[in-house]
Amino acid sequence: MPRINATVSVVDADLRCVTDWVDASGRTGAGLFWTMRAPKAYAADPRQIVQVDDQLHAGSWLANRHDAVNAQVTYFITDADSYPFSFPDASPAGTMDVISCGRYAIHDFYPVVAPLKPAER
Repeated sequence: MPRINATVSVVDADLRCVTDWVDASGRTGAGLFWTMRAPKAYAADPRQIVQVDDQLHAGSWLANRHDAVNAQVTYFITDADSYPFSFPDASPAGTMDVISCGRYAIHDFYPVVAPLKPAER
């Protein structure tokens, strides 16, 4: 039992890289559901990661449906399975710094704020 407990309680290095960066940033970011669900679960403040779709429509996270209300998103978390985000004409894409965290990447465009759209119904 101790070996199993030790194995499941260890957060992998890629995930730790993302959550450490998110926690230290003090800012809010976004990602697609399947990409951001683990970082959101392990972040010190899960409200710092908002669920969005590729068109930047805010999503409703299962545990807190108010995460995206007035969110000022300044970074995106992606992985190999993420599809490209569709930015508006005033795109933050040209000003992004990319932080590599193994299987994740953080696309940081601070101080630019991405304009989130309301959740689709």
